[in-house]
Amino acid sequence: MTSVQSEVLTTEKDTQQQDSVLRNLRETFVHDGKVGISQQKAADLCDVSRQTWAAWEAKTRPINLEQLNDIVTALGLDEVKVIEVVRWGKRDSPDN
Repeated sequence: MTSVQSEVLTTEKDTQQQDSVLRNLRETFVHDGKVGISQQKAADLCDVSRQTWAAWEAKTRPINLEQLNDIVTALGLDEVKVIEVVRWGKRDSPDN
């Protein structure tokens, strides 16, 4: 693999990670002594459907302030993570 190919793969990986902040939070969340929870479990904790959670992860449905508060409460996010979610949600949005 050339250095250019490696750089492209790294950039694609970084972009994918940035595009999946909620998925990363869900996959690293510790619940009942286990690391990572399913979309269904995350949705249950936030009192939304699995489809809504999946749409949030895919950035096809916006997260309003009440829903953001539910995510913060359910996943126990600190201020840094909240800001990360908000910035991620605003990035590439049609309003920007």
